[in-house]
Amino acid sequence: MIKRRTILQTGLSVALGRPLLAAVQSNGLAAAADVLQTATDSGQVAAAALHVQQGEQVFARSFGAAKTTDAIFLLASISKPISIAAVMTLYDQGGFVLDDPVRKFLPEFTGEGRDDVTMRQLLTHNSGLPDQLPQNAELRAGHAPLSAFLKGATHTPLLFQPGSRYSYSSMAILLATEVGRRISGKSIATLVDEAVCRPLGMQHSALGVGRFRPETLMPCQVENAAPESGAGGANTKSWDWN
Repeated sequence: MIKRRTILQTGLSVALGRPLLAAVQSNGLAAAADVLQTATDSGQVAAAALHVQQGEQVFARSFGAAKTTDAIFLLASISKPISIAAVMTLYDQGGFVLDDPVRKFLPEFTGEGRDDVTMRQLLTHNSGLPDQLPQNAELRAGHAPLSAFLKGATHTPLLFQPGSRYSYSSMAILLATEVGRRISGKSIATLVDEAVCRPLGMQHSALGVGRFRPETLMPCQVENAAPESGAGGANTKSWDWN
């Protein structure tokens, strides 16, 4: 089972670095809590939650804007494997095979080398598609709908011959989820909810806002983090993590 708190702890370790890692490794959980308290008090991060359980012993604290350890945080690109897990349930049902050409499901994805791109290549980041679109900043600043990103991903030039090398690609995952939508007739958010979140009992997880109220979601603006997605820049807060 994918545990949201486990993902969060890992994310905090990466974000805050060695002080938190050292505190946890020495079993100094109170010291780890002090690191998070300092980070939220200083404004380095807006909210944090720490939940550590060993046997019957539980150490749980929330910080800043997070009022409980059940506060909901953005998982960012961790949503990629979760979304693809949902798409792969359609593979299990015979909806596609890994070596199917993408154009079988997205007829508009053709020409300029695209005809050879397979589902396998979308899922393994060697399709030739870029990570972000050339017009990424303009689309995000204009609060463009998902359909605009899909159209851009369908027609953007490939960076290399499909299958010839690896290059991390958000746009490839986006097209894979669109294939899932067309096969299932359900939005990827609904497919993730029905195929992943509900079966695993993930009651505090969703792709997008889901069934939750926007005000219950924790702010995730972090200095100098993922500028290509809007995080970190003072002039991007209106579309941060669109």
